[in-house]
Amino acid sequence: MSNSDFNRGYLIAVANLMNLHDSEVEAQDVLGQLGCTRAQMEKLGLTDYDLTPLRKLYDETERLAEVYKRQRALAALSASNAAQVSK
Repeated sequence: MSNSDFNRGYLIAVANLMNLHDSEVEAQDVLGQLGCTRAQMEKLGLTDYDLTPLRKLYDETERLAEVYKRQRALAALSASNAAQVSK
């Protein structure tokens, strides 16, 4: 079995967590373990039935990554401001 065959089956299983069980948190956790990018996913020839929930999960992953990035930037700025005030 090729890596893309494995990824395709894995992603179908993740999509089924969403489609059949509405298990977004679990699906997000499992998807994160695969390490397959959105671009790689789009090339695997999945059906719209599988792509729809997967795209939703990738959108959420990207949104959360941006939120965490902003939180880290704010924390760094806050720490820098605190250091300036304490001088």
